[in-house]
Amino acid sequence: MGFPEYYGVCIVTSLTTRVRIVPSISQGSYLTNNGLELPIQTDLIVLGAIVVIFLAGLWYFVPLLYGLPWIPSKTKRIHRALELAALKSGEKLYDLGAGDGRVLIVAAKDYRASEIGIEIGPVHCLIAWLRALVMGLLPRVTIRWGNLYKSEVSDAEVIFIYLTQDHALRIKGLLESQLRPGARVVTLSSDLDGWEPVEMDSEHLIFLYIMPPVQEGQERSCHVKMDFSRRASLEEINNSGKMRLE
Repeated sequence: MGFPEYYGVCIVTSLTTRVRIVPSISQGSYLTNNGLELPIQTDLIVLGAIVVIFLAGLWYFVPLLYGLPWIPSKTKRIHRALELAALKSGEKLYDLGAGDGRVLIVAAKDYRASEIGIEIGPVHCLIAWLRALVMGLLPRVTIRWGNLYKSEVSDAEVIFIYLTQDHALRIKGLLESQLRPGARVVTLSSDLDGWEPVEMDSEHLIFLYIMPPVQEGQERSCHVKMDFSRRASLEEINNSGKMRLE
């Protein structure tokens, strides 16, 4: 037996037993002193399991550490939110907390908008980028790895956010300080406390806001009282911050 064959020798020692693993005659496996043959593939399986566990930890815990765990939205709900926001072809949409990129995919594929997704989870970013790549949408879809609460969104025409009530207050300052008049903000699952929504879908729990937002208790700059059952056109939304109903 030559020297290279001894690379597989190892000794595992515990308080009560000692197991010695020596090279097997058959290639690609080890033979223990009790006759048990352990294939090299076992090492690969163990390594693969470790990698999967590590990636799963990144998938779940990284967004959680930043306070906004990933919660996937159904495609029907995404379509409804983008309809309320009156997203048009060529407009720039930001998805704050993009997750696996499903909102970006829908907006690029069905609305032909230009999307930027901001996501803190590195595994989510990779999955979103791969989905956009496979579907041929990368020219219109951009994935940014970063903290959504520190993101630059001043050029956004539409903001999409899946919110929880605990984190709605944290995002308001960012939106107020950066978004230009006429930009639309659509939120899912939670409203922005203190802001009066322009329109809402109570069935899907979707809220639409127009910048600058109207504070609760203030009168809206409209010719008539806002009626949530009717839609404001895009031209009226962008008309110097004033809205007239269709």
